[in-house]
Amino acid sequence: MGEYHMRRRDESITAPSELDGIMRGQRLLTLAMCRDGGPNPVTLDCGYDPSSRCLCFHCARAGKKLGFLRTNPKVWG
Repeated sequence: MGEYHMRRRDESITAPSELDGIMRGQRLLTLAMCRDGGPNPVTLDCGYDPSSRCLCFHCARAGKKLGFLRTNPKVWG
């Protein structure tokens, strides 16, 4: 899969402070995962750590989400 490119670069949000502001305001994240050609979208509560610029969420140590991630670690959120 190729890299995503915005069609309208003038609409792109690139300022780190603006991106952090958007991410801090989020409470939910939908992860789209795929295994065996079938999709599996999962909506999760999430938190944002601005110091590492990472989204964080929790899940059980075993289950459907981790099975999908082990099979195909590429996800979209």
